[in-house]
Amino acid sequence: MKYRVYIEPIERLIELNKPLNSIVIENPKLYRSIYFNYESNLLFSIDDSIIQFNSIAIVNNSLGLEINTKKNLSLLYKRLEGFSEQNDRDCLKRIEGDIIALLEKLVVNLDFGIDYDDNLDFNKLFSLMKIRFANIDSIEYLELVINYIKTICELGKIKVIIFFGLTQNLTRDEYNLLLDELRLLDVKILDICNFKTTFSDNILLIDEDYCII
Repeated sequence: MKYRVYIEPIERLIELNKPLNSIVIENPKLYRSIYFNYESNLLFSIDDSIIQFNSIAIVNNSLGLEINTKKNLSLLYKRLEGFSEQNDRDCLKRIEGDIIALLEKLVVNLDFGIDYDDNLDFNKLFSLMKIRFANIDSIEYLELVINYIKTICELGKIKVIIFFGLTQNLTRDEYNLLLDELRLLDVKILDICNFKTTFSDNILLIDEDYCII
């Protein structure tokens, strides 16, 4: 399959032909524009079919990886609900009935009326119980990155992950180890940086005048 990204400000279509693809943008204004408005500046495709941004993960802070984002938790809840069977839904209905009975018992003593949502679904249950991804007890940055990528891929139909400044935070050995892991996963990474590393072998450089080198 051919993965491509069209960069609207420079009007260029670029092949994402390796698991990890780096674009270095030397022009600060262009870098900021893409950082803050990536959905309007970047257009991804697979075999000329557009990839919607709900199939793309965004990592704005590559040093502060946060797996428990609203989008990721929504995908997690959807995945969990997909495992439910009829007896699970029946159980949830009984829990809903017990909660409503408890609320009615408590509010009957009030001198004023209140409203509440009397419909309990799995999404509300997961949110109520604060279900989230467990924190990885690791001090190894590369391990955190790889775990994050694997988790994102496991969640659903993620085809592309956009990082900002990933490779510039890796050593040469870490970079090579990450490439080995990515070759096993069906995902493309686009890393957008504002300065060039010395060891990456797949860099596209956009200079101050928007020219590709």
